[in-house]
Amino acid sequence: LPPRIFSFTPTNAPAATTVTITGTNLLGASAVSFGGVTASFTAPSNNATLYATVPVGVVTGPITVTTPGGTTNSTDLFYGPPIITGFNPTSGLAGTNVTITGTNFLNVAAVRFNGLNAIFYPTNIGLLGAIVPAGASTGPISIVTPGGTNFSTSNFVLNYTADLRLTISDAPDPVTVGGNVTYLVTVTNAGPFAAPNLRLTNTLPAGASLTGVGTTLLGSLSTSPSMVIVSVGSLAVGGSGTLTVTVAAPGYVTTLTDQASVRCDYSDPAPADNDVTATTIVEPVARLTISNAPPNLVRVSWPAGLTNFGLEYRASLPATNSWSNYLTTPTTIGDESVITEPHANAARYYRLRRLP
Repeated sequence: LPPRIFSFTPTNAPAATTVTITGTNLLGASAVSFGGVTASFTAPSNNATLYATVPVGVVTGPITVTTPGGTTNSTDLFYGPPIITGFNPTSGLAGTNVTITGTNFLNVAAVRFNGLNAIFYPTNIGLLGAIVPAGASTGPISIVTPGGTNFSTSNFVLNYTADLRLTISDAPDPVTVGGNVTYLVTVTNAGPFAAPNLRLTNTLPAGASLTGVGTTLLGSLSTSPSMVIVSVGSLAVGGSGTLTVTVAAPGYVTTLTDQASVRCDYSDPAPADNDVTATTIVEPVARLTISNAPPNLVRVSWPAGLTNFGLEYRASLPATNSWSNYLTTPTTIGDESVITEPHANAARYYRLRRLP
C-alpha cells in the first residue's frame, strides 16, 4: 500500500536533530529526504512511526518518504534554518535597496537591520530584497522565518556623516611666567547628520597647571592633570558649543602648546579641522636692572626672553618730558639683554615697553 505522512515534529530544527514522522504504511521505508536533501533514518518497526535525522544543508520543503508501496510528500513544510550568505550593497543610508542572498528564505516573517524592522520583498527561497529603514544603525542584518533567525556575519554599514569643525584661540598671548592663559575651543556640527557620542578632548600644555574650566556643551565634563574631556550624547546639525580651559604658565618654558580634538561615532567628510593647536609665548617677568659697570659706565639689563619689548629712556620724570626709544641694539649675555653707556648725563630714567 502507498505510504502517507500525517504529521511530524518538530516542524523546524537544525541539522542532526531527530524528527518523528507519523503516518501509515511506513514499514520498509528505503529513503527519507527533507526538501530534497537525503536524510538518514532508523528503519521503522511499525507502519505508523519513523525517525529521521535532519541532514546538513537542509532546505525548507516537504518531507518525502519512499517505501515499497511508493513515495509520499508531507502536506506541511519542514523549515530549515535561514542562512544569510551575503548582501549587496554592503553600505548605504536609509532608503537603500539591499539584495540579500542565502538559503531557506521561505515565509520570511521579518528582516531587520541591527534589530530595526525593515520593509522586505521575498523573491525566492534564496533571494530577497529589503529597504534600509529610517533610524537604522551599523550592525548585522537578520532574517526571521519559521525555521528560526539568522544574522549576517558582517555588518551593514550606515554611511552617516557629521562634519565637525574645531577652532581654538588663546589669550593673552604672550603670557607672563606664572600668569594665566585661557584657551577657547569651539566645536560646530555642519551636518548633514547629528553627531552621536561626541567627544571633545583638550590636552593641556606640558607643565601647565589647570586653574579653570567651563563648557557650554550639554554633556559630562571630566578633568585630569593633563587632559579635559567633554562627552555629549548628540550634537545637532548646526549646533555648536565651547570649552574654556585656563592654565598657569610655568617658569621653565618659553612656549605653551594646547591641543584639542573632536570625534563622534559617524565619519567626518572633512576631518582636517578635527584637530587643532594653539601655541602661546611665555615671557619672563619684565624686570629691568640698572647697575654701575667699571670704569665709568651704566649697565642696563633685562631678560633676553622679552623679545617683544623695547628699551626707552628720558632725562626726567615730569610728564612734559617724553620717552625716547633706545636705538642701540642690546648685546645678549647669557639670559640677559644688556646695554652699557657712559655716565654722561646728570640723570637718565629707563623703562621697558611692549612693542606694538
